[in-house]
Amino acid sequence: MNKQNDRLIRAIVACGSFVALIVIGYPLVDEGYRLREDHRALSELEKEFELSQSRDARLHRIETKLHEQKLQLVKQCVNQNRIPAVRDELIAMIRDCGGSLRALEIEDGQKRPWGTQDDDPRVRRSPEFGTESEFELHSHEVALSVVGPLEAVLKIISVVDDHHWLLNIDALTLEPVAGGESVLSLEMNMTLFGLLHAPAPIEDTFAMID
Repeated sequence: MNKQNDRLIRAIVACGSFVALIVIGYPLVDEGYRLREDHRALSELEKEFELSQSRDARLHRIETKLHEQKLQLVKQCVNQNRIPAVRDELIAMIRDCGGSLRALEIEDGQKRPWGTQDDDPRVRRSPEFGTESEFELHSHEVALSVVGPLEAVLKIISVVDDHHWLLNIDALTLEPVAGGESVLSLEMNMTLFGLLHAPAPIEDTFAMID
């Protein structure tokens, strides 16, 4: 009888333990599943964040490079507003090279539409055939007269030609100065260019106002 009671008690305890294991263990299994899912979702978010950071850094580098290129292009272009600065730069270059300025003339600028293809800045007129772009070509003719030693004159030519301006040397003359030993006279004619956005047509301006 006692043995039967013991077996009954052990069976009841075993059943109770099994039920307790199911009751307690099921939430633990469910919690572990949720933790794994949360960890997987967090890992994916971290990867997306890293990709976003990398993309933002790449875009920032591109924006910085474009800004630097734009500033460089702006420095190369010459328009009416930059003529005083151009004059000062030319005078400083001649002085630093060891030459003496005799005359410097910069004519008022001319401008014309810039073609989308096969356009030549040295030509006064736009191409007869072709489409006009959204830009205008500005040009300023410069006449420069300098005297100085041969080394200084050659350096002036090199410095002006290598400067950041968009330019074309149209004519250049070197002549010895009478009574001067190894002193030359330099006459240089060149054209400075600038490519700028054309102003909006009047009808477009009124359309924007409306």
